[in-house]
Parts: sequence; structure tokens; C-alpha cells
Amino acid sequence: MRENPSINSVVRKTVPARYVVTGPTLPFCTSATGTDGRQWVPVDCRCARDDIGWIIANKLEYLTPV
Repeated sequence: MRENPSINSVVRKTVPARYVVTGPTLPFCTSATGTDGRQWVPVDCRCARDDIGWIIANKLEYLTPV
């Protein structure tokens, strides 16, 4: 997880594959286009200054509610 939606941003936390992350509690969770042109998704990260970390969208596997 990175501090900002950019590959050049500070790495705040490294997580293994299949690690479950949650998004911030907003009316809806939206991705952002980073300075590197990739889509980044906000996730909860207490180690970030604003408690929001960023992960590249194609690195995530989305869970389907049952």
C-alpha cells in the first residue's frame, strides 16, 4: 500500500497475495488515476497519514457478496 496513488509514493505497508483489505467508508469507493497513468484503489491503512492507502487496481481480486 502506498501513501498516494503513484508508483513513486512512499510504501506504507507490504501485504501478501490473498490478503483481505477493505476500502474507506465513503458513500462509494472510487478509483483514481495516478501520476503513472494506472488506476489506484483506496484501502484502509492505519499506517498512512490520512488512514487511506492506495493499491494498483489490477493487483486486487474483488470478492463477490454471497
